[in-house]
Amino acid sequence: MIDEKTREDLNKCLPVYSAPEDEAEHFYACPTCGQLVDMRRLGDVVYHAEEEHELLPVNDP
Repeated sequence: MIDEKTREDLNKCLPVYSAPEDEAEHFYACPTCGQLVDMRRLGDVVYHAEEEHELLPVNDP
C-alpha cells in the first residue's frame, strides 16, 4: 500500500477539489463488488482498487 499507510490514515487526508453541486457526484459504484465508494475517502478508493476484496462495513470510519 502507499507508504504502508492504513486505509484509516488515508481517509484522514484532506482532499483538494471543488465541491460538486450534487452530493451523488462524490460516489461511484465499485466495478468489482458493486459497493458505492465515496471518492473523498482515499483509503476506501485504494481498498476498492484491489481486484479481490470484500465489501466494507457500511458504518466503517
